[in-house]
Amino acid sequence: MFHLDYLSCFLTVLATVLLGRKHWTGLVVAIVNSLIVCVIGFHTSQYGFIPANVFCVCVYGFSIRNWLKEPEPARLQQPESAATEASTDAPQLSSTTNPRPRSFFLSPRNRRQGSCRELVSPVTAKALAAKVT
Repeated sequence: MFHLDYLSCFLTVLATVLLGRKHWTGLVVAIVNSLIVCVIGFHTSQYGFIPANVFCVCVYGFSIRNWLKEPEPARLQQPESAATEASTDAPQLSSTTNPRPRSFFLSPRNRRQGSCRELVSPVTAKALAAKVT
């Protein structure tokens, strides 16, 4: 019998390299590898590998579908009411297209050093204070 364990090892490395280079074909290689691990588990009577790798095949399949799906263009959102957005009448980008970098602001080290205060303008600080109260 062909050494499926060596083939699985090679496919694992290949899938990792392809995914590291942002190629969706790495997910296809990972699916094939998971199916080979299922065969190995069946031949060696290690049946715990089978449901785990079938689950991985499903996850990889959903990932491929999401990866190959056409990205939606950035949508403009109109303010819900004039009272909430009295300062501007211009549409704003949705929060999904312009996520804010939360990790910097939530970092305990940056809070201790006071780095966050230097990045927030006084106008923004007043707007944030008004939203909190």
